[in-house]
Amino acid sequence: MTFTVNGAQATTVTLSGGQATFTTTTLPIGHDNVTVTYNGDSNFVGGTSGTVIQIVSAATPTPTTTTVTSSQNPSTVGQTVTFTATVTGGGGTPTGTVTFTIDGTSGTPINLVNGAASTSTSTLTVAGSPHSVSATYSGDGTFSGSSGSLPGGQIVNKGAGNGTTTNVASSLNPMVSGQTATFTATVSGSGGTPTGTVTFTIDGTIGSPINLVNGAASTSTSTLTVAGSPHTVSAAYSGDGTFAGSTGSLPGGQTSTRPTRLRH
Repeated sequence: MTFTVNGAQATTVTLSGGQATFTTTTLPIGHDNVTVTYNGDSNFVGGTSGTVIQIVSAATPTPTTTTVTSSQNPSTVGQTVTFTATVTGGGGTPTGTVTFTIDGTSGTPINLVNGAASTSTSTLTVAGSPHSVSATYSGDGTFSGSSGSLPGGQIVNKGAGNGTTTNVASSLNPMVSGQTATFTATVSGSGGTPTGTVTFTIDGTIGSPINLVNGAASTSTSTLTVAGSPHTVSAAYSGDGTFAGSTGSLPGGQTSTRPTRLRH
């Protein structure tokens, strides 16, 4: 007997006791047409049966659970963190893809390998609340899709930071009492331009924080009086998520002299 499924000829099966059995697990979903042809022998003439329609329904997908973990939580700013999504389901290992979403931004689907997929980032900043991290599993022919989130989110702390140097300069030194002098603090550090604020202190009086612009901040004054010793001028940099704070002083201080009087 030769079994034909959807026009594809199957392997011929030998009759036993007037019967032949053909078994398959590869029938596609839908209505499959099955016919059987008897090839005949020396006593009987061969023939072909009518078409039998075999209905194959899609199996109910197996539920899955998607779990998200972090390689380092909490982490420090600039540190590389790897998030891993592990998908589990009864009766086998899920295949398909996982899409990670970090702070509402979805990434490119990543193929599962042995039921797991990972993504890494080093761009998470220090924030007032944890960063949200979730993963969505696409599902496959056997397993249903699912999603999961990193419990508590990803916490990013401010690290020790790259070292900085704060230099203070004066626009006019020495100056004449009553003139305006501008003090500029320049903050430098390797690997970028520091941000944050600088606070100037003149003769022990602390001013308001001033935002750095391109790594520098300035303040001006015209109230420095003539004194027996130079005025002390210092600047304290606050630091930011990447750079550590630092302080610096005006070398030698600010000298203020009396105006020159003309003699008649």
